[in-house]
Amino acid sequence: MAKVEIKKRDNVSNSKGTSDGLTFFDYRISVDGIEIDKLTGINLNMDVSEINSCTLSFIVDDLQVDAEFIATLQACIEEKELK
Repeated sequence: MAKVEIKKRDNVSNSKGTSDGLTFFDYRISVDGIEIDKLTGINLNMDVSEINSCTLSFIVDDLQVDAEFIATLQACIEEKELK
């Protein structure tokens, strides 16, 4: 399983001592030690009766997808539509 860490950055300071909400830039979010940049969304599921899960959404600079993967994905979608 992956190790996800969410920690407040040391260089972030709030002059009033209060927070008006969470800002992704204020936190270092890493998966297996690799920091996730350009984060747009996070969904955490932490429950004592279930396995913890985390879904991250982020912007990518470059996306390369193998044509075989696209064909397989399209076939799966079409199969689900037929059911």
